[in-house]
Amino acid sequence: SSFYILCTSKETQFENLAPQPPRLIMAELLNTVRIDFTSLRLYGRDQEIQRLEQILNETKNGTYPIPRSNGTQLVEIKGLSGCGKSVLAETLQRKVTELGGHFVLGKYDQEHDLSQPYVIRHALRDLFVALTQDEIIVVQIRTAILLHLSHDDIAVLATILPTLPQLLGGDSCEKRAVTCRPEWAFERKRIAIRKFLECVCDPSRPIVVVIDDVQWCDPAGLALLQLIACSAEMDGLILVCSYRDNEVTEDHPTARMLGEVAKIVQLDNLQSMSVANLQQSDIVEMLVDLSSRRSDEVESLANILQARTHGNPFFLLQYLRLLEKNELIRCSTNSMAWTWSESDILASLNVTDNVAEFVSHNIRKLPSSTRQALQVASCFGARFDINLVSLAMSGVDIPRAIELAAQDGLVESIGPSLFKFTHDRIQEVVYDFACPTEREVIHYTIGRMVKRLIDANEVDDAIWIATDQLNKGQKLIQAQEERLELAHLNLTAAQKAKEKSAFYPAARYLIAGISLIDKRKRWNKENYSLSLSLFTLLAEMEKCVGHSEACYEAAKEIAVHARSLKDKISSWMVRIEVLGTEGKTAQAIAETTDILNQLGEKFPKNPSKIAIGLECVKTKVLLRGRSDDDLANLPLVTDGRMKIIMELLAKMTEFSFHEGMVDHVSMAGFRMMKLSLKHGLYSSHVFAIYGALSGCTALLSGSLADYHDASRFGELAMRTLPRFGDAARCRTIVVATLFSTHLKQPFSHCLDPSLEAYKSGMQVGDMNFSFCGTAGYLYLYLCAGLPLEPLLKDCQSYATQMAEYSSPTYYQHTTVLHQFVLNLTGNDRNPTELTGSAMDLEEYLRVAPSLVVGFIRIFQLWLSFLFEDIEQAKETAEILWKAPRDEDTLIAITFIRRLYQGLVFLRLARETGKRKYRKRGRQIIRLFEKIVQAGNLNALHGLILLKAEALRNNKKAKPHAVRMAYDRAIASASRGGFNHASAVAHELASKYYREQGDEEWASFYLEKASQRYVEWNAIAKVNQLEVAYPDSSSSELANDWKNVGSRNFRGVSRFNPRPSVAHHGHSLSHSVVSRSA
Repeated sequence: SSFYILCTSKETQFENLAPQPPRLIMAELLNTVRIDFTSLRLYGRDQEIQRLEQILNETKNGTYPIPRSNGTQLVEIKGLSGCGKSVLAETLQRKVTELGGHFVLGKYDQEHDLSQPYVIRHALRDLFVALTQDEIIVVQIRTAILLHLSHDDIAVLATILPTLPQLLGGDSCEKRAVTCRPEWAFERKRIAIRKFLECVCDPSRPIVVVIDDVQWCDPAGLALLQLIACSAEMDGLILVCSYRDNEVTEDHPTARMLGEVAKIVQLDNLQSMSVANLQQSDIVEMLVDLSSRRSDEVESLANILQARTHGNPFFLLQYLRLLEKNELIRCSTNSMAWTWSESDILASLNVTDNVAEFVSHNIRKLPSSTRQALQVASCFGARFDINLVSLAMSGVDIPRAIELAAQDGLVESIGPSLFKFTHDRIQEVVYDFACPTEREVIHYTIGRMVKRLIDANEVDDAIWIATDQLNKGQKLIQAQEERLELAHLNLTAAQKAKEKSAFYPAARYLIAGISLIDKRKRWNKENYSLSLSLFTLLAEMEKCVGHSEACYEAAKEIAVHARSLKDKISSWMVRIEVLGTEGKTAQAIAETTDILNQLGEKFPKNPSKIAIGLECVKTKVLLRGRSDDDLANLPLVTDGRMKIIMELLAKMTEFSFHEGMVDHVSMAGFRMMKLSLKHGLYSSHVFAIYGALSGCTALLSGSLADYHDASRFGELAMRTLPRFGDAARCRTIVVATLFSTHLKQPFSHCLDPSLEAYKSGMQVGDMNFSFCGTAGYLYLYLCAGLPLEPLLKDCQSYATQMAEYSSPTYYQHTTVLHQFVLNLTGNDRNPTELTGSAMDLEEYLRVAPSLVVGFIRIFQLWLSFLFEDIEQAKETAEILWKAPRDEDTLIAITFIRRLYQGLVFLRLARETGKRKYRKRGRQIIRLFEKIVQAGNLNALHGLILLKAEALRNNKKAKPHAVRMAYDRAIASASRGGFNHASAVAHELASKYYREQGDEEWASFYLEKASQRYVEWNAIAKVNQLEVAYPDSSSSELANDWKNVGSRNFRGVSRFNPRPSVAHHGHSLSHSVVSRSA
C-alpha cells in the first residue's frame, strides 16, 4: 500500500527559493517513497553567499567599504568540478530580483564550438527581454541608446537583439546593410555590445551576468568578457565568471584574460572566490534536513559519505541517489523516518574515489533504452533536442527514456523538447561510457540523419550540427566521394560561420575540410577548385583571429600550388594585410613591391629622386590639356589585373605613409594617377592622393602650380566620390581633407569633414583610414588654436577606441598628442618632458614608426620653445632640419614645425650672431611667403610673426617698426582665431618691450599673453609666466581659466562656428594697441 510521510522543512536558499515542499514525496508510479533532493539548500557556503550579497548591496547603494573606481565589478568563482560553483553564483538571482535588478546566465559547452560565440550574446538577449518588461526602463533605455549610439551601432546591435528596432521605432532604428571587412566585424559587435551595456547599466537596478564554465570560452568570447570587465562606465554591472581552476593553468587563455583584467582595473573591482569541498559538519547539516533526524543520529553516515566522496557536492548527491536506489537508505513505516545500516552500506558498495567511474557505475543500472538515449544525447553536448535524438534511434520511446533519466536527476527539461544534463560531469561520463568506435558510429549516424533535414534552398543551423557530427565520425567514411562531399559541407559551414563572425569555428571547419582530401591529390584537376577555396578562406579566417603563422602557411600553400596569378593574388593580399596589421610595414612594402613586379608592373625597391621626377613628368604630360570635366568623367578601370595593381599601389601609399617613406608614397601616387589616365579610374582616392602629393611638393618648394593642383585634385576627389560609394568615401575624405583642403581653407573648416570620414570608415569597417581621419581631426583641432580642454577628452576617448580595435600606429599618434596636451594643461608634472600618464618617451622613440617619432620631435620643439628650454629647442630644431621631409606628410602640423623652427633659429641668430641661423630663418620666411602668396589662410599669421622676429634682429630697425610688426602679427593671429599664435606673439612683444626698458607696455602685453594662454587652456604655461614674472596677474587668470576657457570655439559644428563677442573685442583691442604704439 502507498503512504505519505510529511515532515517540516526549514527555510532554505536554493535556486528560486520558493516555499519548500515536504522533505519526503510520494512517487506513486513506483509505489515507493523517494528523497526530495530539490528541497536542499546550499550547504557550507554561508560566507561566500554573504560576500556575494554584500557586493550586490554595495553596487546597489554605492556604499563601498573602501573607495574603488567606477565600472564593472568582476567576480571570479573557481573550484573543482562538482563543487557547486554554478549554484553559488545562481544564489544571487533571488536577491537581485528583490533589489529591482536583473539576472542572466550564460554557459559554455565543451562540445559545441559554434555555439561559443553566442553564449554571451544570448545572455544579453535574455537581459534585453527582461529590461523591456518595464515601461519606465524602456523609456530610459530608448533615450540612452538614441543619445549615445550611432545609427551604425544600432544596426550592429539589431543583429544581436532582433527586437531592438521595435523598441526604438522611427528612423533611428531603420535597418541598414552593415557591410564590414571580416576582420573588423567582431570588433564592431564587441564595441556595440559595450556601448549597449553602458546605456542600460544603472546602480539603482543592478545587473548580474553569470558566465559559467569560462575554461571552455573561445578567444573571441574572452576578448568580449575582458572588454566588459575593464569598462569604467558600467556602474551597476556585476560580471560573475566561474571556471574549473584545475583545468586553468597559468598559460591558459582564461588565466591570461583574467591577468590582463587585473592589470587594468583596480583590485577592489576584482573579487576572487575559491570554492572547496564540503566539510563533514556541512554533510551532517544536510543529512539532518533530509532525514529529519538529530545530528548525533546522522554522524556515522556523514563519516561514511565524507570518506567516500571527499565532500564533493556533486559526488555526494550522486552517492545518496545510489544508496536510495539500492534501498540502503529506506523509509521505515514504523518510525516514519529514514533508516540505514552503516555496515550494509560499507559491505554492499565498493565506491571508487573517481567521480567518473562512480557515475558510470550508477548509469549502468539504468534501462538499456535510457542508457542508449543518453549516449546519443551526450553527443550533442550539454544540451540536446529529443527530436534530434530520435533521428538516430528508431523504435525507441525517447521521451519515456529521457523521463526516466530525469527522475534520476541526470537531465532536466529547459523547454519544449529541449533538455540539458544536470551537470557537465554527467554529460562527460555518459559520453565516455561508449568506446571511441561506438561514439564515431553515433556521430556519423546523427550527422547523416540531420544532413537529410537540410533544405537545399535554406541552410540553417542544421548544417553546423550535421557538419560537427560527421567530422567526429569521419573515420568511418572511407569512400573518396563521400569524403569530398563532407569537405564541401565543411566549406559551406565555414562560409556560414564567417557570415556570423564566428571566425574560430570557421577556421576549424576549413582545417577539417582540408584534412578530408588526400594530400597527394589535393591540387589535382578534380580537387583544385575545392582546395583553393578552402585554403583561401582559411588564410582569411586565420588573419581575422590573429594567427599570423597559420595565415602565412595557408597563403604559402596557395602560392606554391595555384595555377594562375589570379588564384595567387588572394593569398598575396591576405599576407600583406596581415603584415600591415601587425605593424610590419617595411616587410609589407617589400612584399608589395615583389608582387607588383610579378604582375609586370615594375616598381623600384628604393625609388630614386630621378625616377620619381620622371614618373611625375610622365603623369603631368598625360594630364596636359585635360579639363576637370574630362577627368571627372574618366571611364572606370575594367581590367582585372589592373584593378589588382591599383589596389597594391594604394596599399603601398598607406604602408609607406606610416613608415615615413615619402619617396615610395610619391612613386606609388604618381603611378596610380598615370595608370588611371591610361586604363580607367580606380577610385576617387587616386585624385586625392595626387592632390596630396602636389600639396606636399608645394609646401616644400612654394610652387604656385603645385598649390593649384593640390586644391584642384582635392576638389576632383570629392566630386567623383559618388561614383564609388561608401567603400571609397572614408579614404577619399581623409586624404583630401588632411593634405589638400586646408591649403585654401582654414584649419577649423576641415574638422567636420575629418569626423565625417571617421564615421564613414567605422560604418564600412575601414578602421585604419577611419582612425587616420580621427587623428587628422585631433591634429587639425590643435593647429586651429581651439581650447585644449575638449581636445584632452577627445584624445583620451579616441585613444581608448584605437586600443580596443588594435590600431597601434594611430594609437601612438593620438597618445603623443594626448601627452602634449596633458603637459600644456598642467595635468602632468614636467611640462617639457613627453613622458607622463599617456606615454613613455623612451619607449616610443624605440618602437614607434618614423612618422610618429617626427611628431614627437615637433612637440618637443614646441614645448621647449614655450617653456624657455632653449638648448632643447636648439637640439630638436637641428634634428628636424636634417630630416626635412619625413614629417611633411601631414601638412597642418608642418606649419607648426616650420613656424617654431623659424622662431628658434631667429632667436639663436639674435643671441649667437651666427650666420647659419639667420640664413635658415630667411629660408623659412621665404617658404611662408610663397605659401601665403598661393592663398593659404593658415600661414599668414606665422609669416607676419616670423617677419617681426627678423625685424627685431635687424639692428638698424626702428623700435616703432618692430612694435608695429608685432601688433600686425597679434592682429592676424587673433582674426584667424589662433589662440596659441596670438599668445606667443603677445609674449614675444612683451619680451621686446622689456628689452627696450618699457615695463608698462611689457606688462600690458604679458597680461594679454596670459589671457590668450588661458583661453587656449595652456595652464602650465600660465603657471610658468607666473613664476618668471611674479608681479603679473597670470595667477588670477589661471584660477579663473574654467570660466573663459571655452568661449572662443570656431569652425566645428558642435561649437558655435561664429567668432564670439570676446573675439571681436580682442581684435579691437589689438587695433587700439597698434595705433597707440
